[in-house]
Amino acid sequence: MNARAVGVRLAGALSAAAALGVLGAGQAVAETTNAESPVPFTVMGPVGVLAVIFGVGGLVVGLIRRRKVTPTVTEANRKIEQVSVTVPVTLPAQRRPQADHTA
Repeated sequence: MNARAVGVRLAGALSAAAALGVLGAGQAVAETTNAESPVPFTVMGPVGVLAVIFGVGGLVVGLIRRRKVTPTVTEANRKIEQVSVTVPVTLPAQRRPQADHTA
């Protein structure tokens, strides 16, 4: 099965699911009744507005605090300069082949 056939089947399945959801929502809306709340005022509106205000305020504070500040150079965070070190290497003496050894 190639990718195009899989895509067509997937699109068909998603379209059918969306159509069933729209039809079900239409029936659910038609069956609802207008029930009045015994509480004349709900707290949901002001709480939502305050949540948005605090969220935007936190976003602004985060963006302000994120600005890069140049750090002060101290002894602990100063740049280390690269130093090259040369070490003399002594090679071992060449080994003779096994056939040269006499016992």
